[in-house]
Amino acid sequence: MTPPVALRPATLDDVDAITAMLDASTRHWVDRPTDADQVRERLRTPHTDMAEDTVLAELDGEVVGFGHVWPNPPAEVRSFARTHPDHRGRGVGTALQGHLVRRALDWAPRDGSPDPFLSTTTWATDPDADQLLSALGYTRIRYFQKMVLTYGDAPAAPAVAPIPGIEVRTYRPGADDDALFRAFHEAFADHFGHGDPDPLAWWRERRDEPAARYDPSLWLVAADAQGRPVGFVLSRVDDEADGNQHGYVGDVGVVPAWRGRGLGELLLRRSLADLQARGLAYSTLDVDTANASGALRLYAKVGMRRRPSFTIWRRPLTR
Repeated sequence: MTPPVALRPATLDDVDAITAMLDASTRHWVDRPTDADQVRERLRTPHTDMAEDTVLAELDGEVVGFGHVWPNPPAEVRSFARTHPDHRGRGVGTALQGHLVRRALDWAPRDGSPDPFLSTTTWATDPDADQLLSALGYTRIRYFQKMVLTYGDAPAAPAVAPIPGIEVRTYRPGADDDALFRAFHEAFADHFGHGDPDPLAWWRERRDEPAARYDPSLWLVAADAQGRPVGFVLSRVDDEADGNQHGYVGDVGVVPAWRGRGLGELLLRRSLADLQARGLAYSTLDVDTANASGALRLYAKVGMRRRPSFTIWRRPLTR
């Protein structure tokens, strides 16, 4: 007989147990490790009260699941839930989701904002996610692909001519900060889920958290004749489960007025070449398959190949 799933809030004393559980999950599904710094960052997410917004699932005293919920105004509440791969099919995911939905209802705005909803993500390779989340009222709204360039498959060196009036250079910490954030806001204004980004959260995710793997030498800016950033690529080096590393391109963007001139391709090829020069075997990036900017065509053009990555789900928050 399967023992009941016990739920309780997480504390900083649980970091090692949560890390072990999440590490087993990410290694199983995406061949990527999870470390304790990443877990501490999640537990300290702004606007998170660990006693109310996190949940551990235990079976016989062992941590086999973890969940977290937090607000993303004006209408979204975001959630994260993972189950140890060795304990699937034992009611862990259902128990976590039940807790997170109840807590999300407390976060849902009641001030006339657009209809509130709860979002979550699952790995694309997870065969059981569809049945679980669909039964709980979620609908799939976005699919992300991982694009991979193995450096033996295609040259990463720039193969496009310089663009008149544009200088591609390394990001200058401090001096470029405000202009880079404005360029990101403009470049991604029409992309799903971006809306009006909070600058503190944006810099924390890309630069300040240890998991960001921030390396300013891998951030490139395309500046116009007035020195204003009109395009950018923000890359880093990520760890793998076996101790090796690979390149990761986090953001590639071009402001609307400069699109259609090959600037995105120039930036991407330069970034991929910089990562190759580090001696890495391959580089990756994640892309929304509904991306309206033609990004998928660009990534295929430079030799990247598709692999399933993750799915975003949402459900309405109604009492």
